[in-house]
Amino acid sequence: MKFNQFNTKIQEVNNKPQQLGIEYLLKLHYEEDGTSLKRWVRVTSALNEDLLYDKLSEIIEFIKNHKNINQLLELRDYLSKELKTNINITTLYGLRGGKFWGRRRGIPIKILDYFIKEYSILSNKPLHHIQNEFFSIIDSIVISGGNRIKLIKHLNEDLCYLLGMIVADGSCPNAFSRKNKEYKDYRIKISKDNESFLEYLSSIFYSSFGIRPRVFKDIHSGPNMWSLDLKSKYIFRLLTKIFEIPVGKKSDIVKMPQIIKNSTKENQFAFIKGVMDGDGCVYIYRQTTKKPYGTYHYTRLKALLRVKSELLVSDIAECLKNNGYKLKEFSYLGNTFDRTSKIQFFGFYLISQNAEKYAKEIGFLHPNKIKKVKEFYQQAVSLQH
Repeated sequence: MKFNQFNTKIQEVNNKPQQLGIEYLLKLHYEEDGTSLKRWVRVTSALNEDLLYDKLSEIIEFIKNHKNINQLLELRDYLSKELKTNINITTLYGLRGGKFWGRRRGIPIKILDYFIKEYSILSNKPLHHIQNEFFSIIDSIVISGGNRIKLIKHLNEDLCYLLGMIVADGSCPNAFSRKNKEYKDYRIKISKDNESFLEYLSSIFYSSFGIRPRVFKDIHSGPNMWSLDLKSKYIFRLLTKIFEIPVGKKSDIVKMPQIIKNSTKENQFAFIKGVMDGDGCVYIYRQTTKKPYGTYHYTRLKALLRVKSELLVSDIAECLKNNGYKLKEFSYLGNTFDRTSKIQFFGFYLISQNAEKYAKEIGFLHPNKIKKVKEFYQQAVSLQH
């Protein structure tokens, strides 16, 4: 089989996407500081903006009638008391569809959630049904400076691949801003020794989130290292709260997110592909077999993953076994990079037909690994002749 027939490119949209639901949005609130809505997450809709505000206006009027609220200032006082925060009058004006400097501000999730729940109670309508109506309209998150980030509603293979890369070679540091030690940095970072590959990852970030991370030469990580860097509180919380990526040091505790475990085989394979592109290795080795009529040499392929997290190895190995792969798991006590102490490593390897099956069915996106697999098949063809 030719190399260009391998599955080495992730599809942009999965045929069976898994909807996350509006509940995950509510886990991504900015911490309320009790004084302002400016630090709360806001949502908006570019394609169905009028419909979003029309539906919300109907709910607001319904609640006002049931609570005997006649004036806008009375509604502000009522919400301020219920939500235990100071609400700017311009926020209420914005909820009614008003524009500021030619554009709408977006709806704070905290207020939207309160209106939906209150409306469900007063009207005796199913809460989940009302939530889904709004979730189908919302399409973006408004962050500081008026920038918008795509609202992630479904798992797809691009997103799962990014999660695998972050688990392998990325981090969500538990760091604070240099200018103000009271505010977290909310930075996502991936480091590799290949600039073009990081640029490709940056394009996947853009297709997934609508925001493009910067790629730069990182002298602090090593003489030939490059880093992909993105600062976003929404994406940071999405990764850490919904997709279970640990904050700070994570190498020995990372695992396959539960939401991916419960997803489709394609999403699971995309996550594994990301982990293998980051922490995996591909080898070509020569196997010699002696038979009565002569000695024969075979070129074999070997794919290997070695990490410090036993949970990650167990999750990936289980997924591969459930899909017909035979692999060998291992663990050993190895040296640290500076050889000053010992670390427990865990891993597995695929050899021969199973490694070839992996290359064809799941594949790689890292150029070095693609080159190695292509080299293997070229050598295999040459030995046949």
